[in-house]
Amino acid sequence: GKLGLGGILFFDELNRAHQTVLSAALSLCLSGKIGSYPLPPHWIVVAAGNRPSDLGWGAKVTKIEPALANRFAHINYSPSTKSWIDWAIKKENMNPDIVGFIKWKPQYFHMLDPDQEPIAFPSPRSWEQASDEEYSVRGYDWGRKLSYEKIRNIYTDYIGLDAATAFVGYLELKEHYNEKDVEDVYTKAAKAKPLPKRPDYAFAATASIASYKRGKKLTVEELTNVLDFALKGIPDLEQRTP
Repeated sequence: GKLGLGGILFFDELNRAHQTVLSAALSLCLSGKIGSYPLPPHWIVVAAGNRPSDLGWGAKVTKIEPALANRFAHINYSPSTKSWIDWAIKKENMNPDIVGFIKWKPQYFHMLDPDQEPIAFPSPRSWEQASDEEYSVRGYDWGRKLSYEKIRNIYTDYIGLDAATAFVGYLELKEHYNEKDVEDVYTKAAKAKPLPKRPDYAFAATASIASYKRGKKLTVEELTNVLDFALKGIPDLEQRTP
């Protein structure tokens, strides 16, 4: 922008910074200067950091003293799947199947167990990074085919083996029983598409049907339809139970 209009001085991962950096931040927030250097007019200080509980036991966290903490307004920020999907569907480098997978299995949107200290895990950032590499490998053409093994290998490096395997499982299942087929179970009851005959695909489909409305309120009609489908469309009791 134009000189003199102001700006933002951003401290990222402030609670993992060295104590000398925290002292500089405190000086800026208290007096607006470091030594003889003043913060220019209309500039503000913004800081960000993850909660210590999200960083794992091995992470080094620097304690933010009350004098510094009291100089900030504290805002907890967590991106929602909806806001991320609204952003992702407009990005050329984002595999459209990721959006479908996250809608279907939202637990994989951000999955971090800090106690395990994983190197690669699903997050908004790592999904985009994996998609970037896949897009490059496909020659910047989503219509170009890749083997499931290749896709799994690409995504494992960024989101971990468990999430990558679940994503590839979704891609395989989509060829036989996609999201529209699952939705039809809740609206068309026993007239919806039958489950795939292959047992592992059938189990994956029933799990997807069962989790499709997780966290959402079912109407009486939807509950009636899904139970009707289970009783009439799934002859195998072991598959019906989920």
